[in-house]
Amino acid sequence: MITGLAKAICFGAAIPVVSGYCGLTTRGGSEGVGSATTRAVINSSLAVIVLDFILSALAYFFLQSRGL
Repeated sequence: MITGLAKAICFGAAIPVVSGYCGLTTRGGSEGVGSATTRAVINSSLAVIVLDFILSALAYFFLQSRGL
């Protein structure tokens, strides 16, 4: 349960940070907004996958060592 809550908090923080960065670096009018939206979705998905891998590995390592 702790791992799930930690993942939810990390995912909930990563998605707006990545999306906000992509939105704030938008250039080129409406075409730029479309490409920034696509870039935000792709980068957010990648961030979630990488964070999931890292958090799962950490949880496995720490919970395995405690015998939980």
